[in-house]
Amino acid sequence: MLVPEQQIRVTLPSTCVKTLIVQPHLEFQEPAQEPFPLRQECNQRLLDVIDNVFQKVRTYHPQLILFPEFALPGVAGVERVVSCLSSDTVSSPTIVIAGVHGLSKDEYARLCALANVAPVDSVNEPARVQETQWVNTSVTLVKHDDGSLSLWIQPKVSPSWPEANARHQSMFQGGVVRMFRAQFDNGVPCRFFSLLCFDWVGNENGVAVTDAILQQFDQVCRDAGSPQDIQWVFVLQHNASPNHHSFLTATNRFLTQTTYP
Repeated sequence: MLVPEQQIRVTLPSTCVKTLIVQPHLEFQEPAQEPFPLRQECNQRLLDVIDNVFQKVRTYHPQLILFPEFALPGVAGVERVVSCLSSDTVSSPTIVIAGVHGLSKDEYARLCALANVAPVDSVNEPARVQETQWVNTSVTLVKHDDGSLSLWIQPKVSPSWPEANARHQSMFQGGVVRMFRAQFDNGVPCRFFSLLCFDWVGNENGVAVTDAILQQFDQVCRDAGSPQDIQWVFVLQHNASPNHHSFLTATNRFLTQTTYP
């Protein structure tokens, strides 16, 4: 797994950063199977949710907007967010971190081909997705200080139990967790990264995903001679037990570990 640092042209207030957290109701097609598609009427409702969210954005001007896992209805949902963010009525900077509903290989390729999408990491290229695989991904959309727009795509690293026990297909496993670096208006660096649900508690090759992230990020900082501060970690979930003891234990362990203080 790679943990590159991504500079973004974003300056956040050092006194108060506003966050808007969206909690839409998701309805999946039954019987549930890969790629866990949403019901058609739910797809349309979620497009309306996006419009309603950005009406509030124009009033409250949050710098961070969070949508949970599976909350954007496919490529159309990402395009709707792009359209809303591009509006002159949405101030700069604004950062949206959102989960996209399960995608087929072709849908994932369409997502990666959208305008303003940053070059997709080689380990996550659509060509690497097998015909028998589906993709659970998040997108990070950044409206920079100058009003320009960029998107980064981050497929889920570690499949959950339902995703691992797939009936017909298997989840494509991403290989990159991007560390975004903005700055506060007092010149202090500001870093954040995001994970999708089970990535917070998952293990890959016998190592906890969060441990691998900290280990690699520590090396990035040492090589660059830069501070190691991380301000935020966002875990986007669609989970019947979001406060399951495994998630809470992982949170305690992450915040109290001393290997990478």
